Amino acid sequence: MAKKNITIDDIARDLGVSKTTVSRAISGKGRISAATRNKIMDYAARFNYRPSAAAKGLAERRTRNLMLVVAEHAPPRLLRSIWEEATRQEYHILLCYAGKDGKAALLRALDDRKVDGVLLAVEDAGLLQQLQQRQIPFTSPHNCRELLQKLNSGSGQII
Repeated sequence: MAKKNITIDDIARDLGVSKTTVSRAISGKGRISAATRNKIMDYAARFNYRPSAAAKGLAERRTRNLMLVVAEHAPPRLLRSIWEEATRQEYHILLCYAGKDGKAALLRALDDRKVDGVLLAVEDAGLLQQLQQRQIPFTSPHNCRELLQKLNSGSGQII
């Protein structure tokens, strides 16, 4: 019976190596012999290892979440195209309606650092000011690809 949800700890213990060695093999960073890397990668593939998104986010200091702020009747085509682009670049979309409750939820998410950037499909000067004060990258949904590229490059500038 195959293990479920194996961790770096499991791999390290089962192969008799350190967690650091496993991490280096999986990330491709750091010095490690080809034989050890291959042994770890074979084991990870055999047991369908998937890195923890939370741990990866902590290491990268990113959530891989974008907040999409829309009016109540957002066009499905727009939502789908944003979702497809974000998914392609390994980001998640959090949807926020632009009403009073939605804005409060957005500001909580920003304060809790739950999003890396915001796509604004509404015009709201107060919300723009809040994003600028918090130095959160934002743009219109039509520039989703460009925002993701900036976030992935680490520049994360407001566009």
